[in-house]
Amino acid sequence: MGATIIWIVVILFVVALVIISILSKSSTLDKLATLEGEKTLLEEDSVTVEESVRGRSIKTVLRNCVVRLTNKRLIVAQTVLFNKQKKFLRIVINYVDKGPELKAVGGAVLNTETFKQGYLTLYTTKDRIAVEEKGGEKTLVITAPLAEKGALQEPHVWVHTQKAAEFKNAVR
Repeated sequence: MGATIIWIVVILFVVALVIISILSKSSTLDKLATLEGEKTLLEEDSVTVEESVRGRSIKTVLRNCVVRLTNKRLIVAQTVLFNKQKKFLRIVINYVDKGPELKAVGGAVLNTETFKQGYLTLYTTKDRIAVEEKGGEKTLVITAPLAEKGALQEPHVWVHTQKAAEFKNAVR
């Protein structure tokens, strides 16, 4: 009986990995469509990005990321271990267009676009992009508003880069 449950869990895990793999094949930086009039302003490789976007204080750390700032979006893509040429999209933050409101449901922040696209999409405003300095290190901090906050925290993204001020100034 116990072994059967373990096998069911293993099979479900493998199925979930296959589904994620299929969804993420088209979720690469080179396949991301540009918006009308969008231009790249800055780009930096080998950046560490932290995100706390599920409404909890737990952070997910993304290492070895490419961060691209355009005149409309901040795009975070991550190089994968076995294919250094592919950069899988992790987070796309639109700071110009107003998007759907994020809602807190059952203790988590939901955005249905994430499941369709294979990466997280957030919408924010320019005034929610700031530079923090801790211990001599500058970090670009982006927050996204929640429609109904309740006990959950607003989604945060921290981009650890020495060019944090350049990114912030380019957003103006």
